[in-house]
Amino acid sequence: MINVEELIYDEDFSQTYTVYRETCTWSGGRPVTVENTLTYTGVITAATPEELIILPEADRISGATTFYSGSEYPLYTTRLSSTTNTDSDGQDGTSDQLEWHGMRYKIVKVWAYVDYGYWKALATRMEGA
Repeated sequence: MINVEELIYDEDFSQTYTVYRETCTWSGGRPVTVENTLTYTGVITAATPEELIILPEADRISGATTFYSGSEYPLYTTRLSSTTNTDSDGQDGTSDQLEWHGMRYKIVKVWAYVDYGYWKALATRMEGA
């Protein structure tokens, strides 16, 4: 296996983006959410036509982007800790939101290529789409 994590952080390819991760706990039968702000560095590219095929709204997407991060910095879609989701962080939470160049994106699909040194996430622009 080839580990390409070095390329994810290479200054010639990488950029910084902000991750807004919301986690949820239950208190008195009500959800209590907390939003954490994280700073990631990784490669950011336009979504390919093949990636857009997986989206039901692909014909009206305006601003789908692919974000990459290193293997120790996971990206998440909506998750429940009680499921057998091996990509979960052990907490309930909604999909990560990413901010890049002043635009906010919501993750709709994640690929865990941790054996190759990275995570890949397809995200759609939240405003102006």
